[in-house]
Amino acid sequence: MMFKTEVEFSGQLYLVMRRLKWWLLVVAAACALGGAFYAKQHRLSASSQGHFSLSETRVSLLASDYRAIAANTQLFIGALEVDELARFSLLMDSSAVWSQLWQNADWCQSQPKLCARSADEALALTKLWQPAFSQEHKRRGNLLFFRLKAPESALAEAVLNQLIAQAEALDQQIRLQRLQQQQQQLQQAMEQAGTVGERSLLAQQLDQNLAAQNLWRQGYYPALKPVAALQTQAAKSPSLLLSAVATALLGTLLALTLALLFLRR
Repeated sequence: MMFKTEVEFSGQLYLVMRRLKWWLLVVAAACALGGAFYAKQHRLSASSQGHFSLSETRVSLLASDYRAIAANTQLFIGALEVDELARFSLLMDSSAVWSQLWQNADWCQSQPKLCARSADEALALTKLWQPAFSQEHKRRGNLLFFRLKAPESALAEAVLNQLIAQAEALDQQIRLQRLQQQQQQLQQAMEQAGTVGERSLLAQQLDQNLAAQNLWRQGYYPALKPVAALQTQAAKSPSLLLSAVATALLGTLLALTLALLFLRR
């Protein structure tokens, strides 16, 4: 019975191919032309990509924070470093970072066509470009992988570098705000201190706070360090021959399938 079914199907396939050979050739030719036209009109996007790790100064800062944690804690220094990169990866997707990117003065001077002069223009550019950005937090090795696609590789590299710079700037701003809040709390505590020893201890903490603010303003604690230089890939068009052959085969196969379905009914 199985052999009979296979012979029947082969016979039907041969019959369809014999009766519709000219139509199949027309379908194949039309699909080939369509595939070639599509390949000629569309180009694969250029891209810029790279891996980043935590900077040495940020690692040392986390180490000092870790030493300040209670000795009986189950937390490891590696977990702090992983969390730090995960937190920074959230900044890369932040709407504030993307909005500030297009409105940055230096950026507007170098890329006037991608400069936003209002919040609505910044939102429109963000909606256009943010889908072209992708990232991955590789916890083995604790690395961040960034990729940005653009019509040109140089533009992809420029946008990606500016995006990282804006995320670094926002990270710096958040840290400074926390230190400034801590400064105000220390100053208020000094005013309310009742003993000389307490005021002396608070004054020491305030000096450390002001020193930390100065280091953050100077950019001493950048979050990221590139593992290697950014890699760029130029835009290129798909192969005309490969696109034509692939679409011709798919079109012919679809036409044969439809013809067999109608014949078996």
